[in-house]
Amino acid sequence: MSGSIGGPQLVNHNLDDIFNDQPVVLPPTLAGRPRPNNYPMSPPGVNPAAASLPSSQQPIVPLAENQEATEALDVILTQVLSKDASQCISALSQLDELVKDSEKVVLLASRMDQLLTACYMQYRHILTQKMRTDNAASNAKEVMKLFQYVTMILMSTYHHVELTRRATSAALHDIFDIVISILLEPKIEQLSDGAQLIRALNVLTVKIIDRSDHTHVTSAIVRLLSDSVGKANNNPKFVEIAMKCIWKIIRLLPIWMDEIQHPVDADVVLADLHDFLKTYPSSYWKKQDSDTPLRTVKTILHTMVKVRGDAILDHLTKIDDPQNSEMVSYLRKLLNNGIGKENTADTNDIMKNGNTVAGSKPASSRGPRLGKSEHETLAEIFKKIGQKEQTKQGLQELYNFKLENPAADLEPFLVKSSEYFRNYIERGLKDIENNMATTNTNGSSNLGSGRVLTESRTNNGSAADQSSAATLYMDKLKMLRTQGGLDRGAGEMSGASSATSGIGTSSLASAYRIAATSSVSSARSESTNSNEVMMAEDETPAASTGSVDPNVENIRRRLERIRQGF
Repeated sequence: MSGSIGGPQLVNHNLDDIFNDQPVVLPPTLAGRPRPNNYPMSPPGVNPAAASLPSSQQPIVPLAENQEATEALDVILTQVLSKDASQCISALSQLDELVKDSEKVVLLASRMDQLLTACYMQYRHILTQKMRTDNAASNAKEVMKLFQYVTMILMSTYHHVELTRRATSAALHDIFDIVISILLEPKIEQLSDGAQLIRALNVLTVKIIDRSDHTHVTSAIVRLLSDSVGKANNNPKFVEIAMKCIWKIIRLLPIWMDEIQHPVDADVVLADLHDFLKTYPSSYWKKQDSDTPLRTVKTILHTMVKVRGDAILDHLTKIDDPQNSEMVSYLRKLLNNGIGKENTADTNDIMKNGNTVAGSKPASSRGPRLGKSEHETLAEIFKKIGQKEQTKQGLQELYNFKLENPAADLEPFLVKSSEYFRNYIERGLKDIENNMATTNTNGSSNLGSGRVLTESRTNNGSAADQSSAATLYMDKLKMLRTQGGLDRGAGEMSGASSATSGIGTSSLASAYRIAATSSVSSARSESTNSNEVMMAEDETPAASTGSVDPNVENIRRRLERIRQGF
């Protein structure tokens, strides 16, 4: 091999173009925007001007708009769906802490449907898998714990009305569906604390009805009733519970429709009722054993017509063919029968006068409007009635309030009460009225005597008038002796003559002994009646300028001693 061994020949590059050319400009990215040269480096997405400011002066991003917090909440809601019980319970515990934090709870404002859906899915998993498919006896504690945690988070959430009103009709439909299914599950009662869970679910159902958007919750339950009627294998009690929910709504509907801030959207509700009657017309119910669902739906229509009158026909915008609608025909039938006529007349008068107020209720259908003080008084009275220790006092105060305000409308305070509570109040007021009537009947002559005595003492009467006054005093003295237990025989008081010298120190001491051995309640009532009459006598001073019968003066002094003894 000849010659020298050489390496590969390198390629010579001209680098002048690279070094002397303009710098490469990078395209803008999502991580941040181009920054001016006079600002220091700052984290992506943060305004350099804000980053240069002290921490106390930097703008605060609302928590509801914080992307990281929202993403963390989404992760927790996803974990609620987990089939792993420990992971689900951990997520529910975190949610409970969030709901109880008045600042952080705003994060749920845009996630109410997701929360309800997650609870619905977990409820369904527990009911259909852990209780029916798996060995429920072996994991009974886990099943109950899951039920309790899911119910707890829903109960806590429904303390925030501003959030729960954001739940849509579809989410409410699902949660009602699964809650009723749990209530009807026979195995629930076999679990420990099963009865307590059923009570909690009943309370939760009422809270959902009261604190959800009125239109959405009404629409949800009407559609739930329609779905349950169409299921052949459905438990008949499911339909019954769904109707009970609607019956509660019917009682609230007049108030809901007249609300100014959140009134019921009559167009949406009528569209749902139209769909129900279209799916299950009257001809369908003629073949069924019971037509209670149909009558329930017609009751809703009757209530709406009663509130709106002829104006109800203006809310058919979501019905495709109103001319062939059985619901519209029923509405016209109700209007032709005079239902809602008063409201229609009032509405026409208001429109003519130009004084209409949105959401106001016609004056003819309302009682006199209570003032703020009367409203607060009634609220305090009903609060007492609801407390076991103050029930009787509350009922007495309510009776007195009704006497002073006979035209006051108590319906707003009773509309959310159960039928049992209403009946209890009615019975209590009736008993008080009967007792008052009995007392007035027994004491009318005595009170009359008191008035005559008062009048006789203010007039300059003759000897005959004084004699009459003495007789009246004797009658009063006899009544007091009877109440005090002193009238034990005819010998003690046979007439006016014996009465003039019949009461002494020994008799008064006897009255004390009898009062001490008698019941407290009877002694108080008797002394109250006696004191009332005696006070009526003492209020008017004696105006007589002539001579007064000494017997009358003696009787007066003795009556005073008896009064002081009581």
